[in-house]
Amino acid sequence: MISSNQNVQCFFKKRNVLVIDIGGTFIKIYSSDLNNAIKIKSGLSMTPQKFIHELNENLSLSHYSAISIGFPSPIIENRIMKEPANLGYGWVNFNLESAFNCPVKIINDAAMQATGSYDGGKMLFLGLGTGLGSSLVVNNEVISLELGHLNYLDHDYEYFTCDAYRKKNGNKVWENKVLNITDDFYQVFMPDYIVLGGGNVVRINNLPEYVRRGGNDKAFIGGMKMWSE
Repeated sequence: MISSNQNVQCFFKKRNVLVIDIGGTFIKIYSSDLNNAIKIKSGLSMTPQKFIHELNENLSLSHYSAISIGFPSPIIENRIMKEPANLGYGWVNFNLESAFNCPVKIINDAAMQATGSYDGGKMLFLGLGTGLGSSLVVNNEVISLELGHLNYLDHDYEYFTCDAYRKKNGNKVWENKVLNITDDFYQVFMPDYIVLGGGNVVRINNLPEYVRRGGNDKAFIGGMKMWSE
C-alpha cells in the first residue's frame, strides 16, 4: 500500500531511513541526511559480501533506524527468490536482514521506483537501465512484473531495451525499439499512464502523450514510502 507524500514527510521527521537502490551498473544510496546520493559501481563482481563491505566503507550504518532495499529480482516476503542477471552470485541464500542492526524491507527495484513515481489510478512503470524493470500500480497496490524476460522476436523484451543494445546499435535505434515496446505494453495493460524511469530515460527524446518521464530519484521517494505506513 502506498501512503501519501504528506505522511512520508511527517514520518521522516521522526526516523532516519536509508534507501539503497541496487542496480546492475551502480548501487545508489539515499537518505534524508545525505546532500547527494552515494554511487557505488556494481556489476557481475558485486556479491552480497562485497555489497556489505562497500556500504561499511562509505557510511555508518549504525546511524540509521530502518533500511529500504530495491533489488533487481523477484522478492517474496522480504526474500530474494532468484539470482540477479547482472550482479554476482550468492544473493538468494544471503540473509540481508541479519547484516544490519535495524529493520530492513526488501522490494523489487522497479517496484520501489514505481512506488515513488505513482500519481493515482492505474500506472505501468518501465525502468530503463542495465536491464528492463517493470511494475504495475493499481489503486495504490504495487504488483511486481517480469516483462523484460518475456519472449519478443528472436530474444526477449529486455534484450532490445537494455543499455547494451543501446551501446551496440545507437541511441536512435534503441529509442525506437523502446517506444514500440512501450506502445505494445500500453495496448495490453491499458493503464491511465506509463512512467518510463531508470537511468536511461534521459536518452528518450520524444514521449507519447500517455507516457511520463520518471527518474532514479523516484526510488528514494519509494523507499521512504515503504516505512511511512
